[in-house]
Amino acid sequence: MRIIGTRTGAFEVRDVANLRALTVECTDPGTPELMLLEHGLGWIDGDHAWLNIEALERICGPQGQRWRDSYAEMIGYARAQGWIDRADAYVRAHIERSA
Repeated sequence: MRIIGTRTGAFEVRDVANLRALTVECTDPGTPELMLLEHGLGWIDGDHAWLNIEALERICGPQGQRWRDSYAEMIGYARAQGWIDRADAYVRAHIERSA
């Protein structure tokens, strides 16, 4: 799944079916912080974004039960790897910056 930030601070979600990767992409250096904060999705910490688990599921739009089950599995895997915050509310994602 890819969360793509635009220069205006808006975002789009792509590859919703790919629950084996979670990436925040941006072309403008200030984009991820602006996008995540404005939309209540999370925050940036170094080379990673911390995304609100419930908000992330919501922005993916209506999905079937199979997808929701797979999403829960993805979050469970992230938890086992230590990629969930202590409050159990945010999941860590990679940030990809491009020029």
